[in-house]
Amino acid sequence: AREEKKNDQNYIEQQNFSVVRRFVGYQRLDTYQQLRILNQLYDLLSDYQNFFQPVMRLKEKVRNGTRLTRRYDTPKTAYQRVLAYPGTREEVKKKLRKRFLKLNPRRLLLDITRLGRTLAKM
Repeated sequence: AREEKKNDQNYIEQQNFSVVRRFVGYQRLDTYQQLRILNQLYDLLSDYQNFFQPVMRLKEKVRNGTRLTRRYDTPKTAYQRVLAYPGTREEVKKKLRKRFLKLNPRRLLLDITRLGRTLAKM
């Protein structure tokens, strides 16, 4: 859970389910070998999630009587949002672009799936 956040475990579990648990599952991971594989998986999932998975951000909520209307931003990846943000330094943008060019989404997903299956068999 996050520091200074009471009853935060539900939030953390929701975040874990949306990314990690889909690929890892719910089994208990005890050994050092499982930890190494899980850390590799986290690195791959981080790249896949941040560079290739677009997310819709909530722009505003408008209440009309009892009806609540939500308006969302256009879906963008975290990578696209960082590049579009005016406060991001040019050297950071250059490093991200370089990293993006090295990544292959299909290869990432295949590696993620392979590592998830390896963990499931242990």
